[in-house]
Amino acid sequence: EGNETGTPPASWPLPRLWQPDPMVEERLLPLLLEAHRRKTHKDDDGSFHILDLASGSGRDVTFLAEELVAAGIRDFKVIGIDHRYNDKESLIVNDFWDRRGVGDKTEAIKINLSQLENLEEAVSVSKITAMYCVRFWKPELVGKIATSSSIPPGLLFGLSHFCKPYTGASWNFDHPSEKTVLERDQLSDMFASQWDILHDEIAMDSDHGRTMIHFVAKRR
Repeated sequence: EGNETGTPPASWPLPRLWQPDPMVEERLLPLLLEAHRRKTHKDDDGSFHILDLASGSGRDVTFLAEELVAAGIRDFKVIGIDHRYNDKESLIVNDFWDRRGVGDKTEAIKINLSQLENLEEAVSVSKITAMYCVRFWKPELVGKIATSSSIPPGLLFGLSHFCKPYTGASWNFDHPSEKTVLERDQLSDMFASQWDILHDEIAMDSDHGRTMIHFVAKRR
């Protein structure tokens, strides 16, 4: 096993009892690897931070950290942000990351994103290469990210959330409620003016057949 210093286990990565979010695994991770390759070819120091907004149990944080280490990348940090990260919950996720061998590549920060209108109020975006949300949707905050003048060119933003499959579609599920479900073109309309949209796809969730959007955009 790993230890509290974040030393990778002998078998890397350890077997997973969960599946990472498909947007994170299939869309965001390859873009991060390519972005890091381009940076290192430009004599950049290659260091970067990734933000998981509303990271919960920290599984996607773990997945990205493990896969980046497996790719030979060392100078990075994946930061999980969640309003539940009090002392007790932070201890739980940090212990999880330590046992997975990525304790030195991860960090938990307590921020209530539901009361935050502007991400810059809480974190500096200067070293951030990417930020993403999985099953978290706060339109005011995402709208601020889409229009922020402080976000540097090249930053990646990813979002995986419940979404109607086409314009005018109904939502025939009790959970989540329709008011928290994205309209089909809502994200592309938000980001089109200042971002290049790299992925904008409808997929099915793994358990109930609900439609989700896998969205990734890159700041121009």
